[in-house]
Amino acid sequence: MTVAPITVRAVLELLLAADSYPHVGNHDSIKAAYLEVNALSLAKTPVESSDDPPDFKQWLTALLTPNLPASQHDEVYWSMHDFFDPDERR
Repeated sequence: MTVAPITVRAVLELLLAADSYPHVGNHDSIKAAYLEVNALSLAKTPVESSDDPPDFKQWLTALLTPNLPASQHDEVYWSMHDFFDPDERR
């Protein structure tokens, strides 16, 4: 089975969707973790676009780093939220 290529932007948007998944109950944490793992599995071979800012590759590289410190993980997600949702303040 052939999987269609996915763009770096699309992977980052999937990661943001996982990070933004509402946590109402314990099962929601499991679902959010699944969404993040699924998005990261797609991030192994994303297609870069000529209009992607350099931050995109840096964020993806960081999130694919094993044992990334929690502070750096959070910093990447905050940067992504600021880029994709500049009016959304958490």
